[in-house]
Amino acid sequence: MKSNRFVSLTFGHLAALGLVAACASAPPPRELLDARAAYSRAQGGPAEQLSPATLHDAKVALDSAEQSYTNDSDSQQTRDLAYIAQRKVEVAEAQASTAQATHDAATARARSVQQEK
Repeated sequence: MKSNRFVSLTFGHLAALGLVAACASAPPPRELLDARAAYSRAQGGPAEQLSPATLHDAKVALDSAEQSYTNDSDSQQTRDLAYIAQRKVEVAEAQASTAQATHDAATARARSVQQEK
């Protein structure tokens, strides 16, 4: 009788382990990982100071992608939302770069005018 009980417990444990493994979420899709990395990079760069509103829009988009991943980890919608978030980060970085270049050009013009006097 002991051996039957041991076998029953073993099968029960295996079944429980299978349920736990089935409930574990899938790893994040590449698009979401890329969007997270892009936002993290932008957050520490000039976009944080020079394009904060656009960077905020990117964060809102990333949050939507994260929520979609939480709701359905392996969905096309999650990948699409992550793609959009990454593109919004890139827009914020481009705007920051443009603002910095505009500022640098104005500073150079001002110095040039000062040197001509």
